Amino acid sequence: AGRLTADPELTFSSTGHARLSFRVAVNRPYKDRQGEWQEESSFFPVVVWNGMAEHLSQRLAKASPVFVTGRLRSWSTENEAGQKRAGIEVVARSCQLLVHPEEQEDAH
Repeated sequence: AGRLTADPELTFSSTGHARLSFRVAVNRPYKDRQGEWQEESSFFPVVVWNGMAEHLSQRLAKASPVFVTGRLRSWSTENEAGQKRAGIEVVARSCQLLVHPEEQEDAH
């Protein structure tokens, strides 16, 4: 669970499959050696496919709170110059838009 770091990007594959990609920032509070509360942020790329991608593209925006479940997928590629890139992304099985209690009260 976390918040989108930017607006999501909806694209379509050559075969017409919808692909929504975004990054989620996840914060983890912890106490340091002095007993002071600190916060660590991690950033995770997420990919959503097909109907769920199109549905979420209309509802998600920068800072949207989401709860994502899925599987990790590693990838690697090499460009024409021989430069290699690799990464890991979450391929979403489900993605739920979360609403904080304060935001629910504002919506009434």
